[in-house]
Amino acid sequence: MVLEAKVLLKNPKYSVSDVVTELNFIDTSVFSKFFKNYAGVSPTTFIASN
Repeated sequence: MVLEAKVLLKNPKYSVSDVVTELNFIDTSVFSKFFKNYAGVSPTTFIASN
């Protein structure tokens, strides 16, 4: 799931909210905690670094 999230976040046409919806998370904060736990950075930091 983290790999799929990374692929979606690298695509500029997807926002974090779009990724949350696409991966069926309850809300953005739940997704952000999940992503940071497994990827080591927040989704917005990940997007900025790419």
